[in-house]
Amino acid sequence: MEFTILGDVGFTVDGRPIAIRSVRKRLILAMLLARRGAPVSSGRLLDALWEHEPPKSARENLRVYVYRLRTTLGAGTSIEHDAGGYRLHLGQAGLDAARFEELVEQGDRARSGGDRVNAARWYGEALSLWRGRAFGELADHPSLREESHRLEERRLVAQSCRIDAELALGAHARLLPDLVGLVADHPFSEGFRAQLMLALYRSGRQNDALNVYQEGRRLLAEELGLAPGPELEALHRAILGHERHLELPGRPPGPCELPADPPMFTGRTGLVEQLTAEVAGERPIPLVVSGGGGVGKSALAIHVAWAVRDDFPDGQLYLNLHGASPGGRPLQPIEALSRLLRSLGLDAAAVPADPDEAAARFRSLTMGRRLLIVLDNVRDAAQVRPLLPASRTCAVLVTSRKALASLEGQSLCELGVLSDDDSRALLTRLIARHGVPADEESLADVARHCGHLPLAISIAAARVATQGTWTLRRLARRLTEERRRLAELETDDRAVRASLQVSYRDLDPAQARLFRYLSLLDLPQLGTDTVAALTGLPHTDVESLLDRLADAHLVEAVAPGRYCLHDLTRLLARELTAAEDPAGDRAAAVRRALDAYLALARNASAIVIPVAVWRTTLGPATSAPPPRFADRQDVYAWVDAEAANLPAVVGTAAALAADDLVTALSAALFFPLYERGRWRELHEIAELAMASADRLGGAHHRAVAHSDMGYVLADLGRHSDAIRHLETSRELYHESGNRRGEAAQLDRLAVVHSRLGRYDDAIVRFRQSVGLESGQGNRFGEAITLANLGLTYRRAGRLEEAIDAYEGSLAITGEIGDSVGTAIALGHLAEAHRRCGRSKEAADYFRQALDADRVAGDLGSCTEAIHWWGLGLALDDLDQGARARDCWSRSAELLYELNLIDAAERSAIEAAAHPRTPEVILRNM
Repeated sequence: MEFTILGDVGFTVDGRPIAIRSVRKRLILAMLLARRGAPVSSGRLLDALWEHEPPKSARENLRVYVYRLRTTLGAGTSIEHDAGGYRLHLGQAGLDAARFEELVEQGDRARSGGDRVNAARWYGEALSLWRGRAFGELADHPSLREESHRLEERRLVAQSCRIDAELALGAHARLLPDLVGLVADHPFSEGFRAQLMLALYRSGRQNDALNVYQEGRRLLAEELGLAPGPELEALHRAILGHERHLELPGRPPGPCELPADPPMFTGRTGLVEQLTAEVAGERPIPLVVSGGGGVGKSALAIHVAWAVRDDFPDGQLYLNLHGASPGGRPLQPIEALSRLLRSLGLDAAAVPADPDEAAARFRSLTMGRRLLIVLDNVRDAAQVRPLLPASRTCAVLVTSRKALASLEGQSLCELGVLSDDDSRALLTRLIARHGVPADEESLADVARHCGHLPLAISIAAARVATQGTWTLRRLARRLTEERRRLAELETDDRAVRASLQVSYRDLDPAQARLFRYLSLLDLPQLGTDTVAALTGLPHTDVESLLDRLADAHLVEAVAPGRYCLHDLTRLLARELTAAEDPAGDRAAAVRRALDAYLALARNASAIVIPVAVWRTTLGPATSAPPPRFADRQDVYAWVDAEAANLPAVVGTAAALAADDLVTALSAALFFPLYERGRWRELHEIAELAMASADRLGGAHHRAVAHSDMGYVLADLGRHSDAIRHLETSRELYHESGNRRGEAAQLDRLAVVHSRLGRYDDAIVRFRQSVGLESGQGNRFGEAITLANLGLTYRRAGRLEEAIDAYEGSLAITGEIGDSVGTAIALGHLAEAHRRCGRSKEAADYFRQALDADRVAGDLGSCTEAIHWWGLGLALDDLDQGARARDCWSRSAELLYELNLIDAAERSAIEAAAHPRTPEVILRNM
């Protein structure tokens, strides 16, 4: 884990940034990190969080924020509270600011010892940790301003020291863009201006150097009434006089073996800048560019090498080690060393035959020389380790399909596919050379079917260019058919399939089987639970095998315990499993995975709505062991991770004609998804469930499917369609004698009529529902219906009747121990009192509702967001505007985390004194 304050405040786990969306949580974390383990008093935190008068609940709110921050940070760190306040113990975690200051001190020591190479490297490494202003958007917060200013000053000093070291090493040409920007940002800094003048002079631009001096002189006189200092004046005279001490001694040219800079290299602008700075500044040994086949590793490495070649006047070496060349044999280390030694001028007869002796000779010949070495297409760490120089004056660029994690001191760049824009730009450039016309739709389709893989895009462009009558639209249509897509992406000696198969052939049997099985479920992501079910292997084995596949870039780790396949890699795995795995084994694997999903869905449903037992028993029994979610928060985390998968899972069951499984999954998933506001996913699932229910033909299955569809359509605002489906469900329940089911549909129909303003129709249906529920002894359903009846009375302006209905609902939920229902009823009761003008009572009820949310474990839900919003309205009525805005901000934070509002709407809420109530809250208040 690594904490970051040199830019936006946050932290990373295994290099992956973890979002902290709450501004207050980020502020607390920033203040704790700024103190580096020293305590921060509660009073100071309260003053920082509420710059105006803090609410009465401020200390309780602070404890909640700290609790949530602890939960976000997870294991490995701890936030402790004692008499001195709160303190953050980092444990094994790092802090970028502490690392920055350590590296600057190393740079200072190297500079004092005259070691300019290492001084430039340490300063460069220190500066590379910065991603913006210290503390990001919190930099100007009063509690952080002093520490932010101190860090920024240290950054400027480190920049100046790095530039001095690199100027002494002859890197003047590469430094020019940086220096121009620094002088623009700090126009009165004579140090940066002097460095820019020297860099321009050494680049043969004397007039430009003199102009920079004159511009600085004018600014100092006009803005500050000062003349340039003696050092700047002395440099100005030296440039005028072409004094020899300004020059660097020349060097004889070294070998330049780099292949041509790829003429069609496109995109990756930010990455190229980052790697260029890293290679020229830190000179890592090695910098490893790792990625899957065809992703463009070699092109990127060569392009970067050309960008920095002037910083390595002793030569640039290039060697293809053929570690992943289709049909090729990887070079042995002694073969590679022989070639490198000959490139450095050693006679062939003098090359040692012993690999260790050859490696030692190579280290001797590279010591102290400023060499750039590109080792392309490396198979593994053992192949490349003997080829690494020991001198920090050299830089080494390595490309490999593996991360080569065992190489000490490496800097790793994991290369992914191109962005949408870069993919289209590359394809446009490639076909434009051959006069092939292109429209935006065809460009987007071809790029998408190629999975944004540079190799695939290049082959696709070549296919169009060499087939005289083809258009890009025709190729896009041919690529649409998945079973022949890999066959289409072949031309001459290049093929996507062959490139990917190189990695597959390196797998052992267990890894190969797991890779093939990953294609059996067409899901955006796969969790380790799902993969374990597919393969029938223990979790520990699955995690180890997936790590091996990720290292080979056949899968991508997208989150802890979650993986995805590139589209073209999935097609290869699908081809391989069809050829190598018996159909019966494949079918059994898919059924195991679907059983596992059903078991998870039923467990989730039992926690979210324990009274709806029938939703966990509808359909077939599962052979998967029942999972155990600890609480609602566990369920919500699972739903959020799996939301994109779940419609595809149900779709897989539908494609297998497993209609009983489709309806079982739909029933069990309904409320876990509904509670998270995942209505679009629910709509997809409900459509599949309706088709399956129609094929099954049973009245109960059809009633459930129509009911769930009606629920979802109502929340999507399609009220007429919702009423049609709910009426169909009610009739089916009535005909089959299921009074509880009929009552539930009457309740939901009434809710829709209420939203449409048909209050009398709604009230009639609510009363019918209550009559049926009480007659069946369904106290849970009766409580829900009374709460919904109260909401309708309130909308109709019949507020005292609304309060009676809410109090009836509250009495039942307390009687049956329904803590979630209690929270909902309290929230509705609070709003009714507010509308009656009893805002103090309303605020008390809203606070009780929020307490009930905590008791129910329903934190982070839409319901909690509604209660925070309502409390804000009540406080605003009481002229407590600052506290009201805090409540609205907290509500907006929750709605944003639930994807129920976007970033623009959240910002508008936080900026307004009296923000507009979000639509999702209006529908439920």
